[in-house]
Amino acid sequence: MVQTLFKQRDSPSSEYEHMYNRIMQVPEARQRFDDMWRIFQPYADRNFNDEFSFHPLERFWEMMLTVALLDGGLDVSCPKPGPDICISSAERLVWIEAVAPSSGSGSNGVPIPPENIMFDYPETQIILRFRNALDNKHEGRKKYVEDGIVAADDPYVIALSGGRMNVLIDSDESPAVLKALLPIGPHEVLINTATGKIEEWRYAFRPNISKVNGSPVSTEFFLDSQYSGISAVLFSEANFLIGPTDARSNFLVIHNPIAANPLPQGWLGFGRECIPRIEGDKLLAEIKSIELTGH
Repeated sequence: MVQTLFKQRDSPSSEYEHMYNRIMQVPEARQRFDDMWRIFQPYADRNFNDEFSFHPLERFWEMMLTVALLDGGLDVSCPKPGPDICISSAERLVWIEAVAPSSGSGSNGVPIPPENIMFDYPETQIILRFRNALDNKHEGRKKYVEDGIVAADDPYVIALSGGRMNVLIDSDESPAVLKALLPIGPHEVLINTATGKIEEWRYAFRPNISKVNGSPVSTEFFLDSQYSGISAVLFSEANFLIGPTDARSNFLVIHNPIAANPLPQGWLGFGRECIPRIEGDKLLAEIKSIELTGH
């Protein structure tokens, strides 16, 4: 028997109470949750329902991702032990590990934005949280390979959710997740001082960012050979109030340009993707919609 995920109103988790209150304000969202849970329940861990009360945004991302992949016609399983999702095809297995990093705490955490006033967009803090999550999941992949659960030549995707951050994180044409994977800095313009004309708009080269204590953190995750085992990063804001069609269209696949086990262009079948490439001394990273190709 399929039950609702919202068994109670109160929980030790402030995230749960926030989600509960928002869902109850949007009746169709509650129905979407129940529909999603009905599809996902056969794939869920035994304790998923209980864990949802304490870690709702993390568990929601895992559920939303699995249902989206099933909806896309992919052959999905959730074997245990192992990464969260395995996709089977005639050619190979593709493993996906989901993670929803928190806003963190302290001076390097993502601050809660003040209400009704302007504030500085905390891009550096967001990038730091993303990098921490990516490094942790990269270490997890190495352990899965050592244990023989994942083959060294299997494509491996980290599915990263921004749903636990306090601010909108995909509001720029070069979103923060891209700047955590590639050395993309602030937007800059080149002006010919002789003519006063603009010659080029581009992003500055930024190979690292600094923590508050001054220690540098690399932003060249996808240009560093030690991470070549990561085939791609799949990103979503994982907004629990929008419908599944809008959610899937906002998925962003960022391919690793030096991946040892690359995935083909358009692999996901829906959403958007970025295939970075190096041309001479330039790094190009255009985001475009994925053409529906079927599987």
